[in-house]
Amino acid sequence: MHLHTGLAEVARREGVNIVTDSRVEKVDWTSSKQVTVTTTKGKTWTFDLLVGADGVRSAVRKAIMPHVTPKPPTGNCAYRAIVPYDQIRQDPVAKELAEKLTMEVWMSDKAYIISYPISHGTQFNMVLSHHCDRLVDDVEDIDMDEFRETYKDFDPRIKRIVDMVPTARRWPLLVTGPLETWSTPEKNVVLMGDAAHSMVNHMAQGAATSMEDGAFLARTLAKHVEGKITLPEAIEIYEKGRMPKAYFKQQVSFLNGAIWHLPDGPLQEARDKAMSAELRGNQFMRSPNLYGDPDTTLSVYGYDAEQDADLAIKAHLNRQEPRDPKTGVTDRELERFMGWWWPKDKAALQASKL
Repeated sequence: MHLHTGLAEVARREGVNIVTDSRVEKVDWTSSKQVTVTTTKGKTWTFDLLVGADGVRSAVRKAIMPHVTPKPPTGNCAYRAIVPYDQIRQDPVAKELAEKLTMEVWMSDKAYIISYPISHGTQFNMVLSHHCDRLVDDVEDIDMDEFRETYKDFDPRIKRIVDMVPTARRWPLLVTGPLETWSTPEKNVVLMGDAAHSMVNHMAQGAATSMEDGAFLARTLAKHVEGKITLPEAIEIYEKGRMPKAYFKQQVSFLNGAIWHLPDGPLQEARDKAMSAELRGNQFMRSPNLYGDPDTTLSVYGYDAEQDADLAIKAHLNRQEPRDPKTGVTDRELERFMGWWWPKDKAALQASKL
């Protein structure tokens, strides 16, 4: 909610006209090159480009791709719950978890709990993963006794906090795609975010990936506004650049859940052994903890969507990846291996000067 409010404030400050209470009922993208949107109240709007950033239950996606339905890949679901930190600090057992505002993970057979502070450190937020013996495709009210029973054998500290939760709901984990395209053939409607690539929550990358889409698409559309590329080219560059990135995130998210849900036994022991160096604070090259694994961290959290878009635009305009003619080193690899530490205020980073 805070992120949504912040984004809306910035959008208004930049001159965006935000219209509320306007649920989309119909999208017509074939009658002309423009797109006409009709709301449930009968109001119509016409655009050169419609961006469907309307979530996993996307009305825009349903209009242009009625055959696509987000589905749960397994019976894995999530409870969501919030407990005030002040309440936790009053508990003699649980208060230890409130001493530092940090993220924690408790792993178990087909279940885990991840916790982290929100609302300026006043609320202890939990996502509680669990498996059902059926596929769940909508939010459900639950029996709180069942909720607490799932985590009864967890660490006593987090168990005390689980017992403080007054009410919770079961949320499905729905996956969309990977799709063959995110746009109409006319390139006048395009999807982004969960509308295009919803994923399971185990890497906490749903909103982050959506914002990457927005940053990348903004760069390509800016070049269209400048007259450097056509609108269909802007959409094609966006799809070509972002679709594999989103699919990668979908896979990593599912795999991290599988790693966290291992039952006790040889695989769990191998996982814990491979994590031991990290837990001891020693230097490590790889880790099953994908939140800390160096390779995964760089590819997931070190990704720069705007820089990626700029390189993709240059590659499109030059008909090849931008590279130095003398050394053959591409701008992408130059930035990857040297740009992150090169002092920008000292000298321009150029492969021909190396």
